[in-house]
Amino acid sequence: MRWTVAQVAGVLVARPGAGLDPVARLAGVSIDSRTIRVGELFIAIHGPSHDGHDHVAGAFERGALAAVVAAAKVGQFPDTIRAKCIVVEDTFVALKQFARTVRETWGGKNRWCYRLGGQNHDQRDPGGIAWRAVPHSEVGRKF
Repeated sequence: MRWTVAQVAGVLVARPGAGLDPVARLAGVSIDSRTIRVGELFIAIHGPSHDGHDHVAGAFERGALAAVVAAAKVGQFPDTIRAKCIVVEDTFVALKQFARTVRETWGGKNRWCYRLGGQNHDQRDPGGIAWRAVPHSEVGRKF
């Protein structure tokens, strides 16, 4: 299933930006702006060393269709970028919420992948989502 912008916004209980086509289908999801491909959703995660919000413009330059950003940070962007954002309170919580919903909708094995800082990681979060490392070429490609 390829999720639409409206479906993602619905899961996150947020409104898509005015510059987004609500029926546009996402090609994938990434939290690493360096690996974004055309048509993907960028989720700006704030970590201990880096803040994904500093890379939102770069993600759009690389072809991101939309970005999930924190309400506290959205004011730093020009209107052209704000119009393509889905604004949430906490982007990490939003990532987990979206992953949980995808897993429940999909009904397959509980295996998900993510990249952080250019590296794949294994992790089990408190919400019970199993994450696994996959080759870099596959990260964010499968919903």
